[in-house]
Amino acid sequence: ATDLLLGSPYLVKNIRPGIEGSYPSSLTSLGDKLIFTADDGQSGRELYVSDGTEAGTFRLMDVAVGSANGFDQNAKTSLFGGYALIYGKNYQIIATDGTTEGTRIVLQSANNCYIYSIGDQAYLVKDNISTPDTLYKYDYSTNSKTIVTAIPNYQYSGYYIYGFPNAIDLGNGFLIGLNTQVLVSNGTPQGSFILNSVNGQPFGNSEQFIHIQGKVYFKATTSAYGLEVYLLDIQNQSIQVAANVNTKNNGAAGSSPSNLISYNDSLFFIADDGDFGKQLYKVKDQNFSKINIPAIALTGFQGPVILDTLQGQLLMSKANTSYTSYIYRDGLISFSPKRFNYADGLTLSPKSSVFYTLPGTNLKFVSLRSATGGTDSLGQIGPDGSIKKFVSSTQPFYQVNNMSALDVGERIYFKPTIGTSEYTYLWWIDKNDLTPIDQKVISSSEIIFYPNPMSGHTIFYTGPKTLENVRLIDAFGKVHFQATRLTPGGELSVGKVPAGIYYIQSGNTFPQRIVISK
Repeated sequence: ATDLLLGSPYLVKNIRPGIEGSYPSSLTSLGDKLIFTADDGQSGRELYVSDGTEAGTFRLMDVAVGSANGFDQNAKTSLFGGYALIYGKNYQIIATDGTTEGTRIVLQSANNCYIYSIGDQAYLVKDNISTPDTLYKYDYSTNSKTIVTAIPNYQYSGYYIYGFPNAIDLGNGFLIGLNTQVLVSNGTPQGSFILNSVNGQPFGNSEQFIHIQGKVYFKATTSAYGLEVYLLDIQNQSIQVAANVNTKNNGAAGSSPSNLISYNDSLFFIADDGDFGKQLYKVKDQNFSKINIPAIALTGFQGPVILDTLQGQLLMSKANTSYTSYIYRDGLISFSPKRFNYADGLTLSPKSSVFYTLPGTNLKFVSLRSATGGTDSLGQIGPDGSIKKFVSSTQPFYQVNNMSALDVGERIYFKPTIGTSEYTYLWWIDKNDLTPIDQKVISSSEIIFYPNPMSGHTIFYTGPKTLENVRLIDAFGKVHFQATRLTPGGELSVGKVPAGIYYIQSGNTFPQRIVISK
C-alpha cells in the first residue's frame, strides 16, 4: 500500500456497492493488518480484516448469522500481543488474530460481559444476573478460560458496560473497582480477595484508583464521611479513610475530591473543605495537609485543576471569574509555585487538559484560550513549563478538550471542531516544529537509520552526534531493545524482533520510524 505521508489516499475495497456506504468503524491495528467492523448491506455489521489490498480485505466472521448486526458501530477492541478481543452486540466477546481460523467467540453471556488486561494477559467477567459473576483468566493459544474467582453482589453503573474503567495494574497483581466493592487478585483463586466496607460500613461510587508504594488511594462515598479519599492497604486487606477534608455535618459532609494524581510518592488532589472552596491537598498514608499557594487566593470561579506531571513538577491551572487561567508547578525540592509566561497572550483554558503526550518525549499538548476568552487554539507545554502556541486558524477552535491525536511518521494528526458549526477537519503538526522553548531538538532529517525497511538483526546509524538512552519502541509503546549510547557510524543489534512498524527514540530526538520486515 502507498505510504499515506508520500502518496494519495485510495479506495481499498468497496465493501457495500452503491451510495449507502459500509461505514467502517472500530479500526484497530493488529500487527501488519487492520481489523474493523463494517456493514455490507446484507449481513449486518460484522468483523473484517484488511492488509491494504482488495484481495486481502474480507469478512472474518458472521457473528450474528443473517442480516442482524453482530457488532455495535463503536464496538470496543482490546489488544493482547498478537490477538485482539472485541465486544459483540449480543453480550459476546470475540477473539481474533486477523485470520478466519483464528477468529472465535470466547464468551457468551445472557447479560453484560467485560474485558480487562494486565500486559498481554486478558481477564474476562461474565455477568450471571441472579448468581455471582465469574472472573476468568483467558488463554488464546489454547482457547481456554480458567475461573479465578466469583464476584458476589456485583453492582455496576451503565458506563461500565465496556470494561472496567477502575482497574489498575499492581505489579504482582491487579485491582478492579466495582462501585460498592474492590477486587484484588494475582490471577489465582488463592490470591484473590474482595473488600466492601470501611470500618464495617458499606461504600459506593468508588473510582479514580491510584497505586502508590503498595497502597491504593481512591475516592468513594460512605455514610460516616461522605465523598472523600480512602486508603486500601493491600497487605492488611483493609480500607480506611485517608483524608476527611470536610468535617462539617459531624464529619459526613464530604469534600468531593477530584483530579487524584501520584506525585513524589504522595497523593495530590483537589477538594472543598466547606469554608475556602476548592484547594490543593496532599496525603501520604493517612496524613493529609492543605497546600497553600501564595500567588493568588484560590477561591475563584473554577478552583484549581491538576493537569499533569512534567519533569518532576506538578502542573495546575486556575481560572478566575474573567475566565483567564494560571499555571503552577511544585518545585523539585519544595512546593514553590509561580506564574509562567505565555505566548501570544494565550493562557490555559478554564477546562483545559493535557490531551496528548508525544510517545518517548516530555512534550505535552493542551488547549489554549485568548485573554479575552472565547477563542481556543492548540499549544505545547515545554520541559520548563512554558507554553508555545502551534496552531492558529481563521476561525476559533472549539471542543479542543475532546480532541484525539494520532502519531504517524513525521506528523501528529488531530481533529478539533472548527468555528460555531459541528463540522470537523483533520489537522496535522510537523514534528520538526515541536522544538521545546528551552531545548534544542535534533532534527529528524539529520538522523539516518538504515537499512529501512530491514530484514536482518542490525540497524546502522549515521548522524551529527552521539545518542543517549536509545530505545526501540513498537506502536503500543513497548520497549523491545535499549542501549545506553550510540555513536555516529555505530550499529544496533536488536536480536529477534517480530516484523512490524517500530520507532527508535533517544533523549532529545523525535521517534524515527523504521519497518522490520523479517
